[in-house]
Amino acid sequence: MDKRVRADQSDVRKKFKVEEHASEKTLRFHPMLDWPPRMVYAYLKEYDIPRHPLELKGYQSIGCEPCTRPCTLHTEVRQGRWYGLKKTECGLHTQLITAA
Repeated sequence: MDKRVRADQSDVRKKFKVEEHASEKTLRFHPMLDWPPRMVYAYLKEYDIPRHPLELKGYQSIGCEPCTRPCTLHTEVRQGRWYGLKKTECGLHTQLITAA
């Protein structure tokens, strides 16, 4: 599991750029935006980065507590997010982006 914004995670994220102008004169940087899952896993392995403890409890995508549920390994990775809602993206990743 990775915790970085990647273009393959949602239709909203497909529109992102590696560098995005954001509110408060800040710049958002998405260094792994174009990484496919195999690159993420290779990086985790190469640098011996520990797995998140919630992965063992069935969480394949982790966000805030009220919006995250565990799901089986046979479902879409982000299916446990925003359970029961017609939502696919956190406000952190949509509301902070501004027109350049």
